[in-house]
Amino acid sequence: MNGHLLDTSTEVQRLVEYIRARFQVDPHVFLEAIKLSPNAQGGIIGALTEYLLKKTLEGSFLVERIPEKWEGQKLHHGDFYVSEGPDKPAYILESKGLKSNAEVFRLGTKGGSGHEVSLRKLIRELRSHYDILLSHNKVPKANSDTEKDKYLEDFLLQLFPNLDFSSPDETGITIDELTKKLRFLVSHFVNSKSSGSRKQNTPAKTEFHIVAVNLFIKLERHVFIYAPVTRLPEGKRKGHLKQNYFIGFAYRESIDEPFHYCLDDIWSESFSEVFAEVEKEVNKNSSSIRPAVKPEEKHVDRRGI
Repeated sequence: MNGHLLDTSTEVQRLVEYIRARFQVDPHVFLEAIKLSPNAQGGIIGALTEYLLKKTLEGSFLVERIPEKWEGQKLHHGDFYVSEGPDKPAYILESKGLKSNAEVFRLGTKGGSGHEVSLRKLIRELRSHYDILLSHNKVPKANSDTEKDKYLEDFLLQLFPNLDFSSPDETGITIDELTKKLRFLVSHFVNSKSSGSRKQNTPAKTEFHIVAVNLFIKLERHVFIYAPVTRLPEGKRKGHLKQNYFIGFAYRESIDEPFHYCLDDIWSESFSEVFAEVEKEVNKNSSSIRPAVKPEEKHVDRRGI
């Protein structure tokens, strides 16, 4: 125990020294600045996501960072090259987070998180993703929308026993109350301006091989899931990804317990399985996925190595 405390104290001292040297302020000033800046917090979460993802995979794979900025045309747009060794073909991995305001966005609440949503609107949204809940035994099989709505009411009552469905269009629940026990997991491919040869708002499906998503924002713990890009449906523009993918739900019956989650079957918690699927698809010379990156074609970011 004492050794653990000593290690923690040492790490804290290193952090204090880094903040003072890098930012020329005391830690309490740094902390207040971070707390006042959601953008800064998002940047830190993004950096942690990439770091933790790399550490998660490195036990079984060679993971090499792709530089953000290139001299000349940028040929590879993902975050990492992932391979089974330095002389093996590499596959491009892109890491993403979740849309923080997914519930407001999906339920159309212009008043923000404190705005009340009708239960009927909530039921309609859940119904559109009924198969996800069904595949995880949260609702039974239904033969009609009427049956689905009844089962979804039962599901919601398990989480929110005080809900009143007698007049669902008038009686509602605020987003703040909803997200204490039920959250939407929605990926977010941020709109981007022209970068290298890319001119569209969302990435082309041929830019990456695998997408990783960190569920941290909604689960309040770091959990990574993966999907081969070939499984992700196209967006409005042919050959390009959507801006948002509905991944699944996080839910809990008590605010004192951690969130459980259920996912669309596009996504997997096993990177090895997804890697093998991508490798097989590439070896078939499929036009739906880019070729593997040869060792000599990699442009590795050597900073920090």
